[in-house]
Amino acid sequence: MSESLGPVRAPGTVVAGRYLLGDQLGAGGMGVVYSATHIALGRPVAIKFLHPYLARRPEAVTRFRTEATTAARLAHPNVVTVVDYREDEERIPFLVMEYVSGYSLRSVIADGPMPVSRAIPLTIQILAALRAAHESDIVHGDVKSENVLIELRRGDEHVKLVDFGLAHVGRAAEGVITGGTPGYLAPEIILGGPSTPASDLYSVGVILYELLTGAAPFASDVSVELLASQLRDDVVPPSFRLEGRELPRSLEDAVARALEREPARRFADAAAFSAALRAVRMPAGRDADATPIQVMHRADVTTSKLLGVQELRNRRTR
Repeated sequence: MSESLGPVRAPGTVVAGRYLLGDQLGAGGMGVVYSATHIALGRPVAIKFLHPYLARRPEAVTRFRTEATTAARLAHPNVVTVVDYREDEERIPFLVMEYVSGYSLRSVIADGPMPVSRAIPLTIQILAALRAAHESDIVHGDVKSENVLIELRRGDEHVKLVDFGLAHVGRAAEGVITGGTPGYLAPEIILGGPSTPASDLYSVGVILYELLTGAAPFASDVSVELLASQLRDDVVPPSFRLEGRELPRSLEDAVARALEREPARRFADAAAFSAALRAVRMPAGRDADATPIQVMHRADVTTSKLLGVQELRNRRTR
């Protein structure tokens, strides 16, 4: 087997005597995902194969199995359902999931800022998935826009949280960095701490910021600089990145709280975060599309905007 990230099976292949593979849907660091059909039931499913070269690494197999067993523990409409886990004829592990006919949240963010009336319901659904996970003592550990799928149901957008490969049940060992994606990592994880429900909520704060602005709260093409910025720099309020649009102060406050550096200063749990978003009210006629200001590093933000950030901070402490 080569160290390739390409397909491990051709479409039309029957796997484990019961699944007929369709088209490749995508590939990532851990595996390749196909559409497939459960032959006996005629049911559409998605199959994720571990990359062949990773199948020779016990730690990768363990992580892959963790993804399957952890997701299988959760029965929630906003969490993708895992229905099977086994090995194929070449002893390559694969997991079988419900088929989600939709697109990733990352592709939506690429379209630019979205109205509050769309951003809040999507975020609330992500929080609903995490609430179910956290109440089952499961920490996702890699919440990011690529791991959120959206499907349309009678015109409504329905969220599915996927990829529990970095999840853990219960408290992770102290001093163990559980992984994650730069830009979405909470500061305490960058500093070597374990992922927790609070770090999952930080990641949701990053996603909400992206939905509202079309840009990440911290930006750099170099991972080390990005992580340093998260530890060092203040978050520029979302409305300061938008042209001709103001956001409700309650929404700005919710974003700021979710992105607090100190975990104890964030929302107590996913339910509290969701409640804050449900309480946001848009003034009539204000929920229009916005033009994003050119994405800026913090050092490029104008003095007037930085003074505005300070004033916003002062208002919160009065």
